[in-house]
Amino acid sequence: MGTDRSRIRVLLAENPDRDHRLLLALAHGQGQVNVTVADSAAACIQALDVLAYDCAVIDYRLPDGDAADVVDAVALSVGASHALIVCDRAEDEHAIRGLGLASISSADARDGDALWRCVERLVAAGSVDGPPAAPALSTSGDDAAIGTGALCDRHVAEHRLAARRWSGRPSVCAMVDLHCNDTEEGSAGRGPSDHDLESVASLIAPHLTAADVMCLWSTAQVLVCRDSASVLDEWLWAESLRQQIETIELSSGGLERGLSATIGLSRGEAGADLHDVVVRAGEALLLARRRGWNTVCTDDMVDVSRALDEVAGMPEGPEARRIELIRRLDRTLGPTQWAHITDHCVKVSRLAVDLAELMKLPEVEVERVRVAGLMHDIGKCVIPEQLLAKPRSLTAQEWHLMARHDDYGVWITERLGIDEQTIRYIQNHHQRYDASLRSGPDQEEETGLDGARILCVADALVTMLTNRSYRAAMSRSHALAELRRQSGRQFDPDVVDAIHYRDDVVRAIAA
Repeated sequence: MGTDRSRIRVLLAENPDRDHRLLLALAHGQGQVNVTVADSAAACIQALDVLAYDCAVIDYRLPDGDAADVVDAVALSVGASHALIVCDRAEDEHAIRGLGLASISSADARDGDALWRCVERLVAAGSVDGPPAAPALSTSGDDAAIGTGALCDRHVAEHRLAARRWSGRPSVCAMVDLHCNDTEEGSAGRGPSDHDLESVASLIAPHLTAADVMCLWSTAQVLVCRDSASVLDEWLWAESLRQQIETIELSSGGLERGLSATIGLSRGEAGADLHDVVVRAGEALLLARRRGWNTVCTDDMVDVSRALDEVAGMPEGPEARRIELIRRLDRTLGPTQWAHITDHCVKVSRLAVDLAELMKLPEVEVERVRVAGLMHDIGKCVIPEQLLAKPRSLTAQEWHLMARHDDYGVWITERLGIDEQTIRYIQNHHQRYDASLRSGPDQEEETGLDGARILCVADALVTMLTNRSYRAAMSRSHALAELRRQSGRQFDPDVVDAIHYRDDVVRAIAA
């Protein structure tokens, strides 16, 4: 290839136990390339913060760090299609390739020519498999066109980000990771082409002003930094962008394929160091990729994930972990979030247990209903306070985001160690009764009169009897009449009938 090797900057992270065999092989194969050497996971991550690299060669056996975290950091900074992972074991190579990254065996890497051929292909083409080259970038300096679809390069963007710090305005950074849907389901796909990036930039540009920043952060990642109205507005914008990107159909080599986007969001208040905000957006992107491609994650979710990591090792059971999780999130939770995941959940749990016992569910199921009631709204700790406290009706897009709290609840309760059946109750506690009947006899036989239907009624009644930002609490008679009206449609008739035998409990909730 015609790559000018003297301009290539490579990060080489190698376990010192290898006696610099990778460095010697790389030097033998390429000569004058600029190589930065890191001999540990910490040194590798630090090097990524200091300089931008055209390619990274990473030893999967680095000391003092988790290999997956290092690989994620490298993929984020350099770009997944510019990273080469050196593996000793075949199963590690298989895992790396499953993440959409290039790998090479340590035996092959010791051949300098073979190692350099891989590096050169990554630098020139973006992937060992050779997808299209990285696009031409606007590098005309600080006045590079923004808002017209042009992508400035990373170095120009870093200067513009530093200038924005003194703008006096809150900013949001969105790290948009693009991948093509022309591979098997569940895979990241191959990197985007020039035309793909131009199409995405044309979707983003109308939402930017001259002071905003849009740049190609790596081969497959676009960084957007713009004025931020609120966390909610930015999340809705990111979801809308993700859905628009899904509608793009592009032709490549005669094949029709589509694009998907995984997005990490982070918001900084006026005067915040935007370098830190970008790092937080990158962490949110990594979390989004771990949870599944083609989704949006926020930096608030990163905080929740870290708190879950801390409480997961507690010897106490899931309920004690829940209490500790809420305690650790105390400073970040808004008053409405707090009310939903604490007082409301306690009331729903108590009512659900009364109904389950009245309906003579087995003791083990009553206990599952109790725990599910305590946890059923835990996913709202990542739903923006502004959305939960909105004093008016929600838009369709806002309802779609609100409905995600069930899925976030599943993610959180799995990490807390809740059993699978209880998690199913949490996941389905908003499912309509008539919808479960339409799902077919097998599904009906499998679920039967399960805890999710009891939770659905208990949750609805407690909500109706509680003051909310968008309405005052209903009277007891009005709430019970609403349950009757929706019996057989939204609610299980047997559960609705049972609740009328517990008037004392309903009165206590309404008091």
